[in-house]
Amino acid sequence: MKKLLFSIAAICMIALGSMSAFSQSQNRNGGGGGGGSTATTYINSFKVTAGYPPKGLPNGAVWVNYRMNSVATLSGMGYTIYIDLYRMDTGQLMYHFNPNMAQGTIDFDSVPLNTMYHVDFTVVDNSTGQILERASGEAATPKPRQGVV
Repeated sequence: MKKLLFSIAAICMIALGSMSAFSQSQNRNGGGGGGGSTATTYINSFKVTAGYPPKGLPNGAVWVNYRMNSVATLSGMGYTIYIDLYRMDTGQLMYHFNPNMAQGTIDFDSVPLNTMYHVDFTVVDNSTGQILERASGEAATPKPRQGVV
């Protein structure tokens, strides 16, 4: 009986230690940068490009292409994605968007040409508001086309 109780106590201690280690490794990703590494990544891919919009419009376009990994949040309540597009020469926030898709291409078609843009991509826990992961990128729209007004 003594041996059985000791074995149960040992199993409980091992389980608690494993849960603590799991919890600590999950929380390291909270700031979206710096610190240690973790196996939990929410963003699978992220890319920012710029160019001309379709149909020959006389403005520029910025595209944000992303894909999320299928990973549960620590709270179990899911996450929200926020995409912010800034015009770098003025610092102006041009667009604030939160798509509800796990992957996609967000198309900002009405931005000035010959301009540099910065995109912040943020993943936030729905329950705690904690930032789970961040990515960012920059792209410049091309110069105006000859003959297009």
